Amino acid sequence: MAIATVPAQHDPSDVLSVSHAAAEGLRTWFGTEFRLLDAGAERPRHRGLDRPWDDAAIARQVAGMTWREGPQFLPPLGPLLRLVLPIYVDEQQRALAIGTFVRHRAAADEDLDGAAVWLDMNEDETAAWVNAQPLWTCDALLRFGRLAIEKLAADRKLRRIERDVDNVTQNLVATYEQITFLYQVTERLARAESVESQVDSLLQRLVELLPARAIVGQFLPPDSCGDDGHDRPGMPALLMSGECPLEGHQLQRFIQEIALRVQDKPFVFNRDENTDTRRWTFPEVNQLIVVPLSAGGCLLGWVAAMNHGGDQWFGTVQARLLQCVATVLGMLSNNVLDDEPDERD
Repeated sequence: MAIATVPAQHDPSDVLSVSHAAAEGLRTWFGTEFRLLDAGAERPRHRGLDRPWDDAAIARQVAGMTWREGPQFLPPLGPLLRLVLPIYVDEQQRALAIGTFVRHRAAADEDLDGAAVWLDMNEDETAAWVNAQPLWTCDALLRFGRLAIEKLAADRKLRRIERDVDNVTQNLVATYEQITFLYQVTERLARAESVESQVDSLLQRLVELLPARAIVGQFLPPDSCGDDGHDRPGMPALLMSGECPLEGHQLQRFIQEIALRVQDKPFVFNRDENTDTRRWTFPEVNQLIVVPLSAGGCLLGWVAAMNHGGDQWFGTVQARLLQCVATVLGMLSNNVLDDEPDERD
C-alpha cells in the first residue's frame, strides 16, 4: 500500500504536530509510548519518543494487518503485548498507533530474544524493563483502546469545528470590510466634483485596502459594447495606480493575452515553483487578479491588481474586493452614458 499523502489545503507541519500530539496523548493515557505508522506504509510517520526501532521489522509485523476500526494485537512476544490502534491524525491521514505493554513478569528461564529485539535492548535490560512495568490484560487494553480511539476522534472533530468557525469568522470579516469599503466609496463619490475625481478617489481607497503594488484597468471603446458610438466624457481610457511592472509593449501584450479574455468572472494567478514559465510569459508579474468591468450585461473593460505588497498570494477576499471596485466603475461608466444625451441637448 502507498503512503497516504497530505491534503493540499493543509500545511504538512500541521499534520506532523497533530501526529506528535496524538502520540503524546496516548502516552499520557496508557503510561507508555506509542509509535505512529502510516497505515500500510513502509516507514513510521513518528518514531518512538525514547528508543529507535527497526523500520523494516515494523513493516514486516504490520504487513498483513488491515486498517480497520477498533483495537487489535500483534502476535505476543514473550511477556509483551503489542496493542495497535487505528486512528486518524487528521481528516484524511490514517495511522497505526503501536504501544508495548507487559502481561506477566519475566521468568528467569524465559526466552526474551524477540522482546529484546522489539525493545532494542539486550536481554538483561529487557528483563529489567519488563519487571518494572505495570501488568495489563488483553481485555483491559481493548477497552482502553476503544476509549482512546473515541477520544482522538472527538479531538479531530473539535479541530474541524474550530477550523470551520475560523473560516466563517474570516468570511464575516471580509464581508464587513467590503461593506465598509462600498460605504466609504459612496461617501467619497458623492463629494467628488467630476468623474475623473471620482475614479481617482476610488483607486486611492482601493490602494489603501488591497495589498497590491499596482492597480491597472482599461475601458474598452464604446462600440465594443454595441452602443451607438458615443464617447464617455471624463472616463479615462487607462486606469493606473502604484508601480505597474509592465510598460509599453509588455502592457499591451498583457491586455491582449490576459485582460481581454477575462469576461465573466475574476481571474486569479499566483506564481510558484511549479509555474510553467513557457506558458506564463510575464515574469514581472508574480501575483495577479483580473476582474471584468461590466454593467447591464455589457462588458465595459477590466481592472487588475498586480503583485502582492507582501509577496504573498492573492485569494478570494482580495478578488471579491476588486470585484466590488469593478462594479462601482461600471456604474460610473453607465451613469456617464445615461447623462450624455442631456449634455448634448
